[in-house]
Amino acid sequence: MEDWTLGQHRDPGELRETHGFEKLQLNLSWGFDLTNESLSVEVNNAVLSYSVAEPKARGAVFTKPEVVNFILDLVGYTSQNTLTDKSILEPSFGAGDFLIPIVDRLLGSIPRGLSGKNLEELLKPRVCAVEVSEEAHSVLRPRLRSVFQSRTHLSHCRVDSILNAWLVNYDFLLTELPCQFDFVVGNPPYLRQESIPSALLSEYRSRYKTMYDRADLYIPFFERSIRELVPGGRCSFICTNRWLKNKYGTKLRQFMAASGALTAYIDLVGADAFSREVVTYPAITLFEKWMDLGRQDRDTPTTAIVIRPEVSKLQSLARPIQSNTESDIVLRIRGATPPNAPWLLDIPEELTLLRQLESEHIPIEDDGCTVSIGVATGRDDVYIGYYNSLPVERARKLPLAMTKDLRSGELSWRGMGIVNPFEPDGSIASLDKYPRFKKYLTTHETSIRGRNVAKRNAKSWYRTIDKIHHELTGTPKLLIPDIKGGSTVVYDKGEFYPHHNLYYVTTEEWDIQALQTVLKSSIATFFVGSYCAKMSGDYLRFQAQYIRRIHLPRWRDISEPTRRQLHALAGSQSIQDIDSAVWDAYNLKRSEIEVVTKAAMRHRRSQQ
Repeated sequence: MEDWTLGQHRDPGELRETHGFEKLQLNLSWGFDLTNESLSVEVNNAVLSYSVAEPKARGAVFTKPEVVNFILDLVGYTSQNTLTDKSILEPSFGAGDFLIPIVDRLLGSIPRGLSGKNLEELLKPRVCAVEVSEEAHSVLRPRLRSVFQSRTHLSHCRVDSILNAWLVNYDFLLTELPCQFDFVVGNPPYLRQESIPSALLSEYRSRYKTMYDRADLYIPFFERSIRELVPGGRCSFICTNRWLKNKYGTKLRQFMAASGALTAYIDLVGADAFSREVVTYPAITLFEKWMDLGRQDRDTPTTAIVIRPEVSKLQSLARPIQSNTESDIVLRIRGATPPNAPWLLDIPEELTLLRQLESEHIPIEDDGCTVSIGVATGRDDVYIGYYNSLPVERARKLPLAMTKDLRSGELSWRGMGIVNPFEPDGSIASLDKYPRFKKYLTTHETSIRGRNVAKRNAKSWYRTIDKIHHELTGTPKLLIPDIKGGSTVVYDKGEFYPHHNLYYVTTEEWDIQALQTVLKSSIATFFVGSYCAKMSGDYLRFQAQYIRRIHLPRWRDISEPTRRQLHALAGSQSIQDIDSAVWDAYNLKRSEIEVVTKAAMRHRRSQQ
């Protein structure tokens, strides 16, 4: 594992005295021109484009007041506490959903008798609020002035001096910050990599090691915010929960595990927490930075878990979460945040059983099975069509199985096929050897050459993104579509090649139809549902990374009667009959069956 010690990620010039705001001059005054001479023209232009973009284009999703107030209570930023000796960072203030309550709470905690210059100097180091949008700054400043006017007797000149010290009009991931902070709160932007200009994305990747795989923009927001915490500082965000389990969250989880503890997780699945609907589910997380980063003998932290509370009741939960207790409202899980595995912040009894099953059985790919995804072409409109109508030689096309072919647990082929540029030995097929194949591809040459795979492989410009392995067509396999409310597993006896919206499983050890029964069972749904990040509507993602998390009993250890029963139930649609046989294969106790059944029913709920 990489060394995630925070100090090694900071340049010497970044080591600043806590609360040393006077040391920072750049970027803090209103009207900053949004350019940085140390960055390339392309990066500066990208930042400039975001500064004038609409909120949705820059990934802004605004937060409801109930959520904001709960997060501020959760980290301890309340007027009942002394806030004038604390500092707080809001890394993407948008419409001021967090910033205005922050200022109101800060002003409400001012000691009596302070005014004028003394109050101005006291307040300047207490808040840092960053936002790239120029319009957001111009809208928010008058609103903040009104808050000051209602809570203090400071002159307009002094208020503007404070706001100039607080407000940063630049890209949070690129700007220098004045100090480290006691608190970081907010709602980081929801922006996919595909929406970030390449020059800016490269700059982010060079600065943030958590920008791994297909990480969304909020990932480096977490990393930067945690870096900027003082020892013992707290960071609480409302954000999509996908990073907890997905591959692209791996580096962030490692970074967090080496930096501190995730002490609270509030699951907001189905809650109306934002001003507009988002595709993935949000969660509120509370992270606390280690007081001593060099300490190696830390106890495994306990995480407080709150499952799907009503937004209107959030504020009443802050105190129970902060207290080191467990109740009907707040559950606690120990060991739920390992550095090298997904973080499963679900119901404790389910996590306990999951870990038990993983210790007693083996991962599916360690038991003679292979999990893969079907072929991606880069231009389905060219490569895919009705098999009998594709104008190429028979040797240059294959029958194709697609998601729409999987009906009610059976494969009902609609007649689609795929143009196959590869020979059975894996070499690229010669255009001169197949005149009809050549004519068809050259007719579509312009669009085919426009794909990245063609640009990288000029001589074999007509290859598909994924290599087509001819022998897979004749191999018995199980086909599994990605997004479903439960496990849809269809048997192909060896007639079709799978499309890229299908995952497939082959096996050398198991009877493949017995395996089909296991993968259709509640226990498979239990495994996948525990690890996957759901889509809106509670849809499970039956992707390869989650299917590989399924643990199986060894085929050789299953009794012959149970083997025959599993095989016979492969085509069954009765989950009760399927589960009964699978319970025998796993030797589950009645109490364990109840946990799995309850969890699987919850995961399938949206399909009922």
